[in-house]
Amino acid sequence: MDRVATFDACGYAIEPSVLSDAECAHLDAAVRSVDLQGAGTRELLNFEWAQRLARQLRDAPSISGLLGTSRIAIQCTYFAKVASRNWLDMIACAEGA
Repeated sequence: MDRVATFDACGYAIEPSVLSDAECAHLDAAVRSVDLQGAGTRELLNFEWAQRLARQLRDAPSISGLLGTSRIAIQCTYFAKVASRNWLDMIACAEGA
């Protein structure tokens, strides 16, 4: 299944190499620095780094081709999940994608 068909069927598509390894490391550090109150937050867009990420992803050619450039981020969610407290079992929509 190609990425457009996967996106249409599943609501997501895997886009490799949208972010560099350095950008991923920076985001990992930024997320780890968030002071979670409880299991997580739905308000990461309060952080400038998350706002920049949303704009960067929206403007990435491979993503804007799926979403268009008029889309805006309205929520950025992070939940700290651990195997011992997994509250949701997810099944991949596109196995082998």
